[in-house]
Amino acid sequence: EIERLPFAEDDTCPICCDFLLPEGPAREDGSRERKAAMRLLTFCKSGCRRTMHSQCMKHWADHRVSVGEDISCPLCRAT
Repeated sequence: EIERLPFAEDDTCPICCDFLLPEGPAREDGSRERKAAMRLLTFCKSGCRRTMHSQCMKHWADHRVSVGEDISCPLCRAT
């Protein structure tokens, strides 16, 4: 199974540049808030394994499809 690269609690989404995890309880290991915040993230499973917001990736994917291109990682371009 492919695993995401580890990320720091203050890392940002490479698409929107907002924090991957909101400040507060979501940054505490094992908290309910962290588990909920982690469900809102995705990562590149075909290349770089970097993490991004799922909603940001959806916007990227929708754009790629709208211009007739394959969905790819916005960082490494793996498809």
